[in-house]
Amino acid sequence: MKKLFVDLIVRNPSAMLLIIGVFLFHSSFTQEDELSAKAHAKLGEELFDRGEYAEAADHLYSAWSFKKKKEEWLYGAGLSYEYIQDYKNAAKAFEQLKESKKYKDSRLKYAHMLKQTGQYQMASKEFLDYIYEYDEDDKNVVERKVQNEIRGCELGIQLIETGNISGLE
Repeated sequence: MKKLFVDLIVRNPSAMLLIIGVFLFHSSFTQEDELSAKAHAKLGEELFDRGEYAEAADHLYSAWSFKKKKEEWLYGAGLSYEYIQDYKNAAKAFEQLKESKKYKDSRLKYAHMLKQTGQYQMASKEFLDYIYEYDEDDKNVVERKVQNEIRGCELGIQLIETGNISGLE
């Protein structure tokens, strides 16, 4: 294979130029993506600060998709989706952060978004996991609030099972 590659270049010098061109194109594309991530993040943060959450969500999510280690961009996208009541996309964002050490409330937010989208059993499980892992001084207060959320999920399940979905609207 190596010999074939060398023969191709020796016999056809334009092949060498093509290979160099492809390499340079790929390098510039990678750098452009990185700049694009920063530009998306900056614009997303500005839009978020102005309360333009739909546009902010798109830019912050795009920025995060380039640099997955930037949890703050995904968290901002999740909040933005939540603020515009796009609970499905908010759930996707918070699901990816639910194990985050930096954004500890992401599991709780994920559970809320599941509940908002009618995924009551999954939401109940996430609420339980959240309170099980919660270790702050106000655990009793938070546990009572989470238990109320779980009761709401149970009510949602009952309403669906009885066919009374009008109580969910």
